[in-house]
Amino acid sequence: MTQLTLTAAREALAGYLAANITGLRTVTTRLGQINPPCALVLPAPGTFATYSVSMDGQVNWTLRVLVVASLADSESGQDILDPYLSVTGPKSIWAAVDADSTLGGAVDGFAVVVNGSAYGVTVLNGVDYLTATLTVQVGD
Repeated sequence: MTQLTLTAAREALAGYLAANITGLRTVTTRLGQINPPCALVLPAPGTFATYSVSMDGQVNWTLRVLVVASLADSESGQDILDPYLSVTGPKSIWAAVDADSTLGGAVDGFAVVVNGSAYGVTVLNGVDYLTATLTVQVGD
């Protein structure tokens, strides 16, 4: 069995979200220029890998999906951001992952959104954005 790499896990999640949520741009590296709404799919801060979770030595990856909306004003930014954080609807990241935990067959095991955090203003490349983080675990 092939080990799921960190790069492959990030790319699988980013590709799946871009294909299944209309209008959401996704990237797997920090950008020089942010074009919201977008989702940055990066390793989670702190513990991002749990090694040898099974007898065959598989790794579970913990990813951070930083959902970015234009701040504009807090109300319109929240109107843009909140649907991505909802548990229902066509823009819901949780609902998209929950509908196909193999990310369209890109992973043999699972992907699951486990929590949301850090809702607020974030400075990226010197610009203020309204952001929230979803934590997603991915494993084979």
